Amino acid sequence: MDFRQLRHFMVVAEELHFGRAAQRLGIAQPPLSQSIKRLEADLGVELFDRSSRRVELSAAGRAFLPEVKSALVQLEAGAQQAQRVARGDIAELDVGFISTALFKALPTLMRRAREAMPSVHIKLIEQSSAQQIESLRAGKIDLALVHPAPRMLDGLESLVIERVRNIAAIPEAWPLARKAEIRLAELADLPFVMPPFRHGTHSLAPLLAACEAAGFTPQVRQEASQTFTMLSLTAAGFGASIVPASAAETGMKGVRFLPIIDLPSNQWMELVAAWMPGSDSPALNAVVEALRHALPTAPES
Repeated sequence: MDFRQLRHFMVVAEELHFGRAAQRLGIAQPPLSQSIKRLEADLGVELFDRSSRRVELSAAGRAFLPEVKSALVQLEAGAQQAQRVARGDIAELDVGFISTALFKALPTLMRRAREAMPSVHIKLIEQSSAQQIESLRAGKIDLALVHPAPRMLDGLESLVIERVRNIAAIPEAWPLARKAEIRLAELADLPFVMPPFRHGTHSLAPLLAACEAAGFTPQVRQEASQTFTMLSLTAAGFGASIVPASAAETGMKGVRFLPIIDLPSNQWMELVAAWMPGSDSPALNAVVEALRHALPTAPES
């Protein structure tokens, strides 16, 4: 079966006359008759009861007709949707993100996307940075919002959309939480909640190096991949965590956010938008261009 055969069947079923159906379809009657015969052979049933005077739908044909009409409507709708997307009338964008992007960057991106292309439909997919890059390279998402590890962005285009200092998140019940600010060494004997990492391969590598320079290695009590999870565990007293300063905007109950006054000046947490080079997606290109104008001072890589 193919689209043309189904269309032929529906018109003959509506006209119940091969001559009128052929005229309506703009084809000769013999090819139309052959098309219906091939369809019946494919199905293994007679769709029409034919006589020298009249053509009628068989019982099988009457059962088949509403299904064909439904299928043709869906096919036509799908074709029109594809054409609208190709013309840029409707834009679709699959965006991966990490939880820290929710604080500021993701709402900004979505607002800019809709300003640049009002018809854009954005599908949001929360994944770790590593998972996003894998999805991006596999063509499963169009844009990734990540904290990049060394060499993670090799071969990709990217734009730094946010750069914030790291701060300490301390359980509110701990004595240290009563301070206005702390030094890095004051965290030395505390349990930590941190993302899983291998030294030197994670975006936290510079922070871990700073901890080592301050004389300690974080004692990881609990691992968590997403910042919201880390903060929830911190609020529950599992340990301190070090998070981007934008995380303080969550207003998470049970957590105190403290500046680390001696954190090295290079201790920034970068949030980067990354995408595959050479994209022909109108939505992606419009959003990237909007972000470039919204962040004129952001360095690119």
